[in-house]
Amino acid sequence: MPKYYEPEHFEDCYSSFLEGNLSNGYYSYIDPDCVEDVGKTDFYKDLTDFLNEREKDCIDEKDRYLYLPPLDVHEIAKWMENHEELKRFKNEMDEKKIAVLKDGRQQFCLTSDQFGFSAFEGIYGKENYERYPLAKLLYSCRGKCEEERKEVIGRITEYVKNTRTLGGSFLWPVHQEGNNARACMYNLRRGVGNYLEDRVDLTLREVKHALDCAVELKCGYNNYEEYEKFDILYDYYDYHKKDEMHLKKWLEHFGTFTNFIEYFMLKPFCKKMQTAEGSYEYIPINIIDGREIEQEKGEIRNIVKVRNLREEEILNMLNLLEKKILERTQNMEKAVKSYRENRKDKC
Repeated sequence: MPKYYEPEHFEDCYSSFLEGNLSNGYYSYIDPDCVEDVGKTDFYKDLTDFLNEREKDCIDEKDRYLYLPPLDVHEIAKWMENHEELKRFKNEMDEKKIAVLKDGRQQFCLTSDQFGFSAFEGIYGKENYERYPLAKLLYSCRGKCEEERKEVIGRITEYVKNTRTLGGSFLWPVHQEGNNARACMYNLRRGVGNYLEDRVDLTLREVKHALDCAVELKCGYNNYEEYEKFDILYDYYDYHKKDEMHLKKWLEHFGTFTNFIEYFMLKPFCKKMQTAEGSYEYIPINIIDGREIEQEKGEIRNIVKVRNLREEEILNMLNLLEKKILERTQNMEKAVKSYRENRKDKC
């Protein structure tokens, strides 16, 4: 059973909210990584411990980052007591976001994005519900009998709960003095307004392009024609405004796409492929059909869009995505447990 971050009685409240939307009802839902009061959830604290464990396991000591949870996080006083040696960095901590330190100084902050498709109330508006898979699935049961309607509503609710666990999150850098929303602009651009459609597979594909280019060409995206010219990430990867300049620094901290996947335990979302050199690489898996995404130039333009899926196809995609998120969640929670157990041994 994974750790959930939703408030008490979530299933009843969200199911009632979905039922109400079929009759123009209303309810407010916010993902656990977006709640205004981060003190209501352990989400960012657990992510912080995961990151610190992965630094120890995956990054050379001289290059390691230190991660500190938000100052307003749940039970921060108790956390500080258990991390006595980190109290001297309190001035480097951020109120709402994870602080990233190197050599004792903050480099930038991290914000989470839970990539299990948007679930907040705004997607259920009549003017745009066709663009969002959860909303489209909900409206597909309008006019059906009560039993069928409840089955779909129950499935959506279960999906939201399971995908708002640790395994359903990306982490993106934000500058402490950045935009008012404290958001990563690349993450905002990953939404339904372009080909990415908030998809984890296509996002990983763009990250792969960026890191492959950095490693093989030693020039970032200066020679981006080697890859897809329309990557959304291209617009921000080498961007030098305060709130975006850390995206390249963040991604290249992991060196290669292979290291990125293994660091973040994203293997369930990729296929491990043998290379001609006798090594291996990871190819993102298409969340619609479960096959690896083609790498040839131009192929991505023909990929099936989420908004064009039928009801059964949406359910199949959600089942696949949920399974992979829960697998990753299990692995991430093991890393968090290991980090905390090792700290106890040292105390």
